[in-house]
Amino acid sequence: KRMMQLVNRLLVLARSDAGRLVLEREKINLSEICLNIAEQQEMIAFERGINLDSRIEEGVTIEGDEAMIIRIILNLLDNAMKYGCCRGGSIRFTMNTEADAAVCTVSDDGPGMSEEEQEKIWKKFYRGDESRNDSSSTGLGLAMVRSLTEAHGGSVKVESSPGRGAKFTIRLPL
Repeated sequence: KRMMQLVNRLLVLARSDAGRLVLEREKINLSEICLNIAEQQEMIAFERGINLDSRIEEGVTIEGDEAMIIRIILNLLDNAMKYGCCRGGSIRFTMNTEADAAVCTVSDDGPGMSEEEQEKIWKKFYRGDESRNDSSSTGLGLAMVRSLTEAHGGSVKVESSPGRGAKFTIRLPL
């Protein structure tokens, strides 16, 4: 199963890099997607002793590939739980609209990252600081987040500093 996931991620990235990623674009209810993901992830966070606070604006729709949008959001939340938080920590997940974009943020109160590391996290196979490395990580998640977000005409950024957590922001056109 793990090998199949790795192969699928590599295929998505290879197609995206070659400009051949085909998105199944349709009108999707981003609010509903985010609410469903938040509900599912709250249970996982609870089991790990992490507080997940979600604030999702209702009625937000975008044109996009639903499966790929789900991958983007799940990946950010999964990363926050694996690397950004420990037992007793908190994650904040928001989705709202600003001007002509739907804006999703995932922030944590974890160890944060240096500027140097922030530049590296988007590279394929980068796995970060060994002290908080997860042996199940492939180092493809954030590369895929960036690739899929950009394929939707959006952007992604990170704001972080050591000891102050991290905040990932995705902007998708409305």
